[in-house]
Amino acid sequence: MNIAESVRIALHSLVSNKLRSGLTMLGIIIGVGAVIALVAAGAGAQAQVRERFESLGSNLLVVMPGAASFRRVSQGAASAPTLTNDDVQAIARLATSISAIAPEYSLQASAVYGNKNTRTSVLGVTPTYLTVGNWQVARGRFIDDLDNTNQAKVAVLGNSVVEDLFGETLIDPLGKMVKINRQNYQVVGLLASKGVGGFQNLDDRIFIP
Repeated sequence: MNIAESVRIALHSLVSNKLRSGLTMLGIIIGVGAVIALVAAGAGAQAQVRERFESLGSNLLVVMPGAASFRRVSQGAASAPTLTNDDVQAIARLATSISAIAPEYSLQASAVYGNKNTRTSVLGVTPTYLTVGNWQVARGRFIDDLDNTNQAKVAVLGNSVVEDLFGETLIDPLGKMVKINRQNYQVVGLLASKGVGGFQNLDDRIFIP
């Protein structure tokens, strides 16, 4: 039996059993489609996880102070203020393999603009924090050396803070004054959104000198 005869017989069988042929084709199409969808979903999830890690800084090493205790009860990691600027300078001097170091001091504080307020993380940082943390400035600028030298009352807002304080208004946040724990700070920059990292909303932050 040659190839032409085989094709003719196959076509005749398909035409003679239309329902069976249709169901068989449908099963094959659904099976192949399901495999393609699963592979695409897996690749998408992998790319999203990789993007999240890269946004946090895939080559980032965090050094935290120890835990304080009260009546023999630990207050949690980083609760003891044992790291100082001298430690930062020592790390920068001795750890020759690192490319940048960025100290950070953080606390929870109230931020207020007009009749809007939010409870957020406030981080005291240096200019290198922008590079080390892989942050992007959407508008304005980040904290600079002059701000730190002069202890300037300036602030850079994360995306969620902008939404909480200015989201329902047509007011441009740049140049406006916000109160952080009852002290006035001028908004000099707005950060691009980073989304959620781990269990934290990375956009719910304010950066000051």
